[in-house]
Amino acid sequence: MDSTLEIIRLLRTHLCEGQTDSVPVPEEELPVLLRGARRHQLAHLLCRCGVDCPETRAEENRAKYRFMLTDYEFRRICAAFEEARIVFLPLKGIVLKREYPEPWMRTQGDMDILVQDHAGAQAVLSALGYVRREESDHDVSFYLPDGSMHIELAYTLTVREDCLWNDCLARVWDYTKSVPGAEYQRAMEPEFFYFYHIAHMAKHFSFGGIGIRYFLDLWIMRHRAGICGDELCAAYGLGAFNDACVRLSEKWFSGAEGEPPEGFKQAVIAGGIYGISRQRITFALSKKSRSRYLLSRLFPSFDYMTTIYPVLKKHKWLLPLMYLVRLFRPLTRERFGGRVKNELSIERNVTETDRLRAGKMLEELGLAPKK
Repeated sequence: MDSTLEIIRLLRTHLCEGQTDSVPVPEEELPVLLRGARRHQLAHLLCRCGVDCPETRAEENRAKYRFMLTDYEFRRICAAFEEARIVFLPLKGIVLKREYPEPWMRTQGDMDILVQDHAGAQAVLSALGYVRREESDHDVSFYLPDGSMHIELAYTLTVREDCLWNDCLARVWDYTKSVPGAEYQRAMEPEFFYFYHIAHMAKHFSFGGIGIRYFLDLWIMRHRAGICGDELCAAYGLGAFNDACVRLSEKWFSGAEGEPPEGFKQAVIAGGIYGISRQRITFALSKKSRSRYLLSRLFPSFDYMTTIYPVLKKHKWLLPLMYLVRLFRPLTRERFGGRVKNELSIERNVTETDRLRAGKMLEELGLAPKK
C-alpha cells in the first residue's frame, strides 16, 4: 500500500465528498498509514475518514482537546489585546479552521498573530503568563511555562528573499477589515487571505517542503469558503506557483485531470509538513554556486544575525565577534555539531543533475531568483 496515496484517497472520499462508510485497513498496514499521516499532520482525520480503531480515535481525541485548549487561549488573548487597545490580526490556522466541517479538524502547532504595537503586545502576553523565548526575522515566540501553548507574535509578513510578493505582504494592513463585536481585532480580506496562504506555501516549499495539508487547506478555501485570490497572486509574481498548487489540490481532492510541473508532486509528498533538509539544500544549491551557498551558511546576512544575537541591533560593531561565536558553536555543543556534519554530508551528495532538475522546477513554479 502506498500510504500517501491512500491518505489522499480517504480525504477525498470522506472529507471532501462526504462518504461515511468504514474502511478496513489490514492490521500490519495501519502503522504505515499512521506514520505517513503524522508526517503531514493528518492522522487525526483518519478516524473521520473511515479508519476506525483505537489508534485513530486517540489521534482524533488529542486533536479535539488541542482545539479546546487553543480556542480558550485565543479568546483569552483577544480579550487582553482588546483591553490594552492593541490592534491585532489572527493568521493562518486560527482563521482557516472555521472553514473546515468542524474546527478541530484543522490542527495548529502554534498560534500566529500579527500586531502593530509589538512592544505593547509582548507586555500583554507576559502579563498573561507567557514566557518570551526565541526571536526570528519576522516574529517573537512566547510559550506558556508548561509548554502547552506556543504563540508566534509577528511584526511583519515579508520574507528575507527578494521577491515581488513582498511588496503586497508589506501592505497587509491595507487589506484588513474590522471584526463585528471587536474594536481592535482585524481580519484579512478574503482575496488577500488566499494570497497570503499561497505566499506562505511558496516560502515553506522553498525551504524544504509543505506537505499535503496545505493543499487540503487550499481545496477547503476554494470549495467550502468560496475564496479565490488568483488575480492577486498573478499580479505579484505567484501566478505560476498558485496555478501548480491549484492543479495538484484539484487532482488530489476533486479527482481532476492535469499535472503540476514535473517533480512538484513528489517534492510535496517527500517534504512532509515541515520539509526535509535534502530538499532545502538542493533548492538552495539550484539558486547559487556551492561556494556561495557555503559562504552564506558560514556568514549569514546582518538581518539574520540580529535575530540570533539581538545585541547586534544596538552594537553593529560586534558582528565579526558574533560570526566567530557562531562558527565555534558546533565545537561546544554536540547537537549543533551533528547538524553541521549532516548538512555538509547532504551538500556533498547533491549532484549536478539534482541541482539542474530542482532549478528547472523552481523556474517553472516562478520561484527561481530573478536573473
